[in-house]
Amino acid sequence: MKCKDLLVYFKFKGPYKIILEKGTFKFNIEGYEDKKGIYVFILDEEFPRFKGKTDILYIGKTENTFKSRFSGYKNPSKDQRTNRKLYRYFKQLLEEKKDIYVLLLSYEDIKKVILENLDEHEEILNQQLEEFKKDKFNKSDLKNLQSLSNIVKSFLKIKKEFLKGKKEDDKDVLENNFKEVKRRLKSFTDKNTDEDIKKNAEEILRNLEENIKEDDEIKALIRYFENYLLEEFRTHHWELPPFNSQSGG
Repeated sequence: MKCKDLLVYFKFKGPYKIILEKGTFKFNIEGYEDKKGIYVFILDEEFPRFKGKTDILYIGKTENTFKSRFSGYKNPSKDQRTNRKLYRYFKQLLEEKKDIYVLLLSYEDIKKVILENLDEHEEILNQQLEEFKKDKFNKSDLKNLQSLSNIVKSFLKIKKEFLKGKKEDDKDVLENNFKEVKRRLKSFTDKNTDEDIKKNAEEILRNLEENIKEDDEIKALIRYFENYLLEEFRTHHWELPPFNSQSGG
C-alpha cells in the first residue's frame, strides 16, 4: 500500500509538502485548513515493511480541523508521545534534505468515496442475483434471495440519503424507511432457515442500525475510514505503518 494507491483508489488530495522553517513545520494545505478527516504522512522514498515496501509513515485522523491537529505536530506537549516522535523524526529527515508530504481526505471526500462504493455494491448485487437465477435454485430459495436483495437495496438507498445529509423535511420519511427495512429484515430472519442467508441478513441489520442511528455521523465516519485504511495496510504488509505501530497519543 503506497501513496499512489491512496490518490487513485481513495481519492486523497495532495501531496502537500511539509516545510521546515525556523525550527518548526509549515503545512501548506490551502483550502483544507478548516476541514476535518483523515491525513497520511508519506516519505519521498519507499522503505521496507515486514512484507513489501511502502512510503507511508503514519495514518491519522482528526475530528477537529486539520489546522488544529497539525499545530500539535509543530509544538508537541510532553504527554503527546506520537507527536513528539514524529516531530523529532520529521525534523531530522528535513534537515537531511529528505522530502515529507501529507495527503488529506476530508469528511466530505470520505462521503463521496463511500457513496461511489455503495453504487458499485448495488451493481455487484444485481449481477450476483442474475447469476443466482441461472443456477438450479428451487422457487423458495430464489424467492428468499430476491427478498434479501430487495432489503439490501432499501438499505443502500437509505444509507445514501444518510451520507448525503439529512434535511429536516426528510427526517420523518427517513425514520419511517428505517423502521420499515428493520421490520422486513427481522421478519425475513425469523422465517428463513438457511443459515448463510440468515447470517447475511442479520449483518445487514447490524450495519443499518450502526449507520443510521449514529449520534455523531462525522466522528463515526472518520473513525470507520481510518480503521479501514489501517486494516488495508496491515493486510498488504502484515504490520502497521511505523508510527502507528508506536502510537501512544
